[in-house]
Amino acid sequence: MAKNANEELKKLKNLGDKIADELTRFAGSMTFVYVHTLWFGLWIVVNLGALGLALVFDKYPSVF
Repeated sequence: MAKNANEELKKLKNLGDKIADELTRFAGSMTFVYVHTLWFGLWIVVNLGALGLALVFDKYPSVF
């Protein structure tokens, strides 16, 4: 028997469990927050027409 219970649990994980763990690790990180803040900030700026009215793709009343 392994000295550490975590080692035993790692042996039982399948590929789906490993992928889910990595996605959860990323979604709970500050990198995730920064990426989404930048993305939604750019979305708002573009939809306000700051880069030219031709780029507005989500006209008022948008889902925002």
